[in-house]
Amino acid sequence: MIVKLLAGLALAGVSLTPALAQEPPGGRPGMAPPAAATPPVNPDPMTGPSPDAMTGRASDAAARLTDSDLRPGASVTDQSGAAIGTISKVEGTGDSAMVTLSSKGKTKTVPLSSLSKSGTGLVSSTSKAEIWGPK
Repeated sequence: MIVKLLAGLALAGVSLTPALAQEPPGGRPGMAPPAAATPPVNPDPMTGPSPDAMTGRASDAAARLTDSDLRPGASVTDQSGAAIGTISKVEGTGDSAMVTLSSKGKTKTVPLSSLSKSGTGLVSSTSKAEIWGPK
């Protein structure tokens, strides 16, 4: 009789494990709950995520800089801290936007995507020598 009862309970999915042995909601006391799985961003299943998505960099310069950052007269330095010049104007939008820099009566145009914001102001990923050097 007991064997039939146990077999019936097993078929019904009833556990005979004491309730005290079960973990409380959220895991064991003192243990952090497991992190929620976040699926990777993959807009195109044929090519995979972009290099920017994999590194965490924003591909759109507008995500990094605001209009107030790009005001005429704003100073721009290179990554070593050398002063490159000041912004004269910004033309275009999105990935094709270009920034005209001025220094000592000369002007050069650089992609907006080459500029980023740091704690000290605007920084170019292109060095001063690369921008102002002979072409």
